[in-house]
Amino acid sequence: MKRNNIKRYIIFLFAMMMLLSQTLSNIVIAAEDTSYSYTILGEEVPAPNAYELERSVRASDLGLDSLASMSDIFYRNGKIYITMTGKVVITDSDFTHGEIISTYKRGSQDSAVKNPTGIFVTKDNHIYIAEQDAGEIVEFDENHNFVRAIGRPDITGLTFTYAPTKVVVDEVGRIYVKAKSIYEGIIELSPEGEFNRFVGANEVNPSITDRFYRMIATEEQISRMQLWLPTDYSDLALDKDGFLFATVNDSSSSEPVRKLNSKGKDVMPESDFEPRPMGDFKAGSSLSLLSSVACAEDGRFAVLDVNNSRVFVYSEDAHLMYILGGSGRTKGNLNSPIDLAFMNDKILVVDLVTQTIEVYQETEYGALINSALNDQASYNYEAAYEKWNDVLKINPNFYYANLGIAKYQLRQGMYQRAMENFEKGGVRNYYSIAYSYVRDNWMNNNFARIISIIALIVVLVIAKKIYRHFRPKQGPLKGKVWDILRKIKYEAVTWPMKVFSTPFKAFDAVKMDKDGSVVMCVIILIAFAWVSLIKERYTGFLVAFVDKDNINPVMVMASAVLPYLIFIVSSWAVGVLVNGKGNMVDIFKVISYSLYPVVILNLVGTLLSNIVTEDEAALVSGIFVVAYVFFVFYAFIGLIMVHQYTFTKNVGAILLSFVAMLIIIFITLLLVTLLSGFITDIVTIFNEFKMLM
Repeated sequence: MKRNNIKRYIIFLFAMMMLLSQTLSNIVIAAEDTSYSYTILGEEVPAPNAYELERSVRASDLGLDSLASMSDIFYRNGKIYITMTGKVVITDSDFTHGEIISTYKRGSQDSAVKNPTGIFVTKDNHIYIAEQDAGEIVEFDENHNFVRAIGRPDITGLTFTYAPTKVVVDEVGRIYVKAKSIYEGIIELSPEGEFNRFVGANEVNPSITDRFYRMIATEEQISRMQLWLPTDYSDLALDKDGFLFATVNDSSSSEPVRKLNSKGKDVMPESDFEPRPMGDFKAGSSLSLLSSVACAEDGRFAVLDVNNSRVFVYSEDAHLMYILGGSGRTKGNLNSPIDLAFMNDKILVVDLVTQTIEVYQETEYGALINSALNDQASYNYEAAYEKWNDVLKINPNFYYANLGIAKYQLRQGMYQRAMENFEKGGVRNYYSIAYSYVRDNWMNNNFARIISIIALIVVLVIAKKIYRHFRPKQGPLKGKVWDILRKIKYEAVTWPMKVFSTPFKAFDAVKMDKDGSVVMCVIILIAFAWVSLIKERYTGFLVAFVDKDNINPVMVMASAVLPYLIFIVSSWAVGVLVNGKGNMVDIFKVISYSLYPVVILNLVGTLLSNIVTEDEAALVSGIFVVAYVFFVFYAFIGLIMVHQYTFTKNVGAILLSFVAMLIIIFITLLLVTLLSGFITDIVTIFNEFKMLM
């Protein structure tokens, strides 16, 4: 009996261990599969891990007691530099051999590293540290000997407490300093340490609410308000070409990462659809707070989001490549990251909570992307083409690979394929170049046919005129069919042309003589809905770009027509209140006939949008704008005539109609919400009765 019990206990423990093992395995897998990226439409999509955690470097690995006071990290020429309270730690890329700068000689005096918050190392291994508390930049030579200390710069007309937090030095020796509570921009010092200028000052953009409140506030209230100060920078970095990268300490900024040229101008590349580098985003607004930036030797740059403990890596042309990290205690995640650095093909992240330096290495997927970027930068487009194809096999959602493939295809003369991939990559200028080649080739191949067709049409037109001139005169064709055709021509062509040519007279006839066909107006409204769908689905890439695979036809058509129907009801309701003479049928005719040019011009614009280049696309956009200008013009005249308003009264009535539209929409949404809640309650009660039975 005891043996059976023991056996049962062993089986039970074994089963529990297997279950626990499976659970932990699932947790690890889940942690490994949390990487993601964004499409060019801003949609978050899953993505393979481009980097994985190789190791976590602790204080004991460096022969130190603690890494709790780390503040900055930098990599140059095979060495890693780490600043912390009282010292600068220098180690090799394997974290095995370490040196420490803690005390040094300033001439004949002994001095010590205090509380450095930033570090930069030049190509000749000169070390610059930002001593925030001491208010100075300290320079050491390649042998770690003291060179100089650069104190508070002499800036005319500005009194401040100098507390430098970050420092970088360009190839000619200019020193760029990010100082605490300096809102004029980044301080630029000459190689001798003299003040040159401020670079890249942030603009103040108070909200409309803030502006309005200041206008109506008293002097006492204004005195208690916070000053409108520019946002401070959080970090600096230099790329291989000498551009100054800076992150903005503001999660609401639309430009949280700046790329400044020698004139201090932001030259960060921008794309047609993808927002500027800003970490996580939604609807073009950043969800991240970027505290650090680092630049790699191959042109990539990375930013650190302290809100979500993630690292975002971008290509040289500012496209998002991949994301690593994330909040949590599972492998590969971060807890409280404060800084990062590139170390060749690896990425180093300083984590204060765990007191570690997290070392991330490439996965196969990440190595393919980095290698393709290097090939592309060195003009080896064929090698890059093969690697981008391999990337797409692993991650079909990686649109930048389509862009790399398209550039190779463009150079190889595969213009049609290049167009398809440029569209997937969301790059209009290159798409336009490829399309211009396709169009030119088509014109060259079909020019003779086009001329022949034009000549044939001209001959037929001339022949028709000659025939009409010499044929015996006949009366109008008779018969039921011809009568129907003549009526259709009148309602679909003749009357609308009368509206466009003499709108006052035509709309007056709508009111007084009941001219215009309700049936034709319904057809125009249906045609408008269909053309809106055609425009949404088939407008050329150079004019508009939507997710064609996820278009909801019913929603598109309903959203096109419903505002006009609601306006018709609103205009009638307002007319009743302000003694307007038009009834709902009259207003319906006015709005429908006013939409007639919109139907025609939107159809023409949609067709032209597929045959124009980027330089010609403005013409198509202009056609779409003109269509609605015509609508407003004819609708305005029509409402004056059917309601018998004056000009000013018509303007006021239209404004009231928009207010009425908002009220109708609000009441409709309220009723729908109440009705859906009522139906949900009825279904719940029914299900409960069903369960009791």
